[in-house]
Amino acid sequence: MWMTDEEQRPLAATDIIALLDVDLLSFYLSGLQVESILPQNSYLRSSYHRGLWEGNYLPFMVAAAAAVLACIVVTMVYFYGKRNKPSKKGHPDLDQMCVYPGVKPVVKTTKVIQPDSPKSTPSSSVSASPSPSPAYRGSPKAGKPKGLQERRGSNVSLSIDLPMPPLSADSVKCGTPPKESVVDELLQSGTRKMTRAELRQSILNARALYGEFWEIPMNHPEQVEVPGCGTKNRYKTILPNAHSRVVLPEVDNDILTTYINANYIKGYDMEERAYIATQGPMNHTVTDFWQMVWHERTPIIVMITKLTEKKEKCAHYWPDLEDRYGDIVVSVNRVVEHDGYILRHFTLQRGNEVHHIRHYWCTEWPDHKTPETAKALLALVQEVEFHRLRQPRPRRPVVVHCSAGIGRTGCFIATSIGIRQLRVENMVDVLSIVCGMRQDRGGMVQTNEQYEFIHYALCQFEKTLPSEGVD
Repeated sequence: MWMTDEEQRPLAATDIIALLDVDLLSFYLSGLQVESILPQNSYLRSSYHRGLWEGNYLPFMVAAAAAVLACIVVTMVYFYGKRNKPSKKGHPDLDQMCVYPGVKPVVKTTKVIQPDSPKSTPSSSVSASPSPSPAYRGSPKAGKPKGLQERRGSNVSLSIDLPMPPLSADSVKCGTPPKESVVDELLQSGTRKMTRAELRQSILNARALYGEFWEIPMNHPEQVEVPGCGTKNRYKTILPNAHSRVVLPEVDNDILTTYINANYIKGYDMEERAYIATQGPMNHTVTDFWQMVWHERTPIIVMITKLTEKKEKCAHYWPDLEDRYGDIVVSVNRVVEHDGYILRHFTLQRGNEVHHIRHYWCTEWPDHKTPETAKALLALVQEVEFHRLRQPRPRRPVVVHCSAGIGRTGCFIATSIGIRQLRVENMVDVLSIVCGMRQDRGGMVQTNEQYEFIHYALCQFEKTLPSEGVD
């Protein structure tokens, strides 16, 4: 077909656009959404939308979907495995079974005292050949060997309440004594008398002393039968033993007014109420403390603690010059400073009655530790003992306190008794002394380093005695 020149002539864009309409363009240009045709400017106006699969973010969408799917699979596998995992509890019926402890035959040993058996003298801890130590080492940093009581974590033996068949006469004879009686019997029978030479030898083997110390029952009471007394205890685990507790006069029918955390301690040769071991007074128990001093007619107070050692250890319970505590007026008459301690002379007045007291304050003994030397302690112990023995009989108790009333307090009293025993008997039994104190107040002599220091102090005192004629 032949075309004329006019037909072959190119058409202007405006002419072509004029021949088109929106429907026609939408049909042939389906990818474009033609909205209008504007011949004036010779352009088409349209909008174009891509499909989701044509975008640049398609890979990201695929990755996100894969991650979600993986999380779902992992979660399903975890819960499926947990559901099918065998239970650690075992069969439910077996969980309800009660397994009774087997009865073991009674075996006599050198350390455990059997019922109805005569009291024996347990020997001290056996160790290898002693390693010589020329001088006291102070408070060592090495950890202490754990003894029976420490391994248990308590001085209370484990007890299991199980239903028991009716007891017959024969079974009563084979019964286990109560734990209190076992502890009492162990404390009563603990002894190791040493000659002066054996005392000097004992400080050369600290490990043996540590082992001996940790076998001594602590004898801490679990509670005190005085309602509300917890507010008067400096430490909730340090309580007075009931049988030797100091009881104050009752005021206004209030039993709490009778309570103070203090115990009578026997002295040398079982001297009753030779000492009173007590905690450092607190601000709200200062009046109770002076009531005890007045009621007991105490001639001497020994204080072995600073007022503050990182935290408060004892209240400042005495006046600078004069002050009133309840119905008791305390006056300071004289202050004398000695090497290692300060001596104050107090006068107590209640109505027309007057009582004089010597107050010794030792400030060079750190808590839970031991002094570098025993010089100050020995000087203080001997001066206090000198004035105590000058009292007319019956002697009134010497009050000794630190912070808790068991550690440094126990060392002071044990050293006092040991010095008296060395003077009288020319030998000493530190193990028996500590056991006796713990019968009266649980936990007396708090650490194995303190136990070693008592031996060291007594050894230093022994050197001042005349040469032993018989050893």
